[in-house]
Amino acid sequence: MATQPKKFNIVIEKTFIYPLQVEAMTKKEAKQIAEKYKTKKSFWKLRDTEYLHEEKYRTERQNNALHLYFSQIAKALNDNDITMNETLSKFTDFDIFPSMESIKELWRNIQLKLFGFKSTRRLKKDEQIKQIHDPINKVLAENYGIHVPFPSRETLHYEKMSKEYSER
Repeated sequence: MATQPKKFNIVIEKTFIYPLQVEAMTKKEAKQIAEKYKTKKSFWKLRDTEYLHEEKYRTERQNNALHLYFSQIAKALNDNDITMNETLSKFTDFDIFPSMESIKELWRNIQLKLFGFKSTRRLKKDEQIKQIHDPINKVLAENYGIHVPFPSRETLHYEKMSKEYSER
């Protein structure tokens, strides 16, 4: 029985960003990839792992087909004036749970409607952030009894103090 080749798994960690994992067939290739992503605020670890089995992932053509499919669905829904709210309400067999990414996409869509741009980098400090936060917070409060204040030094300090007090 032939031995399986080693694969080298690189974990590149950056401050405030999720770790990036890359696989390479040789240690040299792994180090070259890691160096490409290295910045002042990152570091990388190289781990040797054995192949248990080779998984077959989607090809580049399949990836392109997926993105084309997504675009075609979006166009068809938009051409028929069908909103995402209406579309998602039909998927009752699937529980779709909120994630940071889905909440950010919600934020960006409200932002696009209010200000005409999607990039959160273009927001004007407090003024525009408040105009997006308030309706989101209102819907959460009225429908689910959830209130999430926008993070500030005061709210973060209050949360820290509350946590310390409750741990006593």
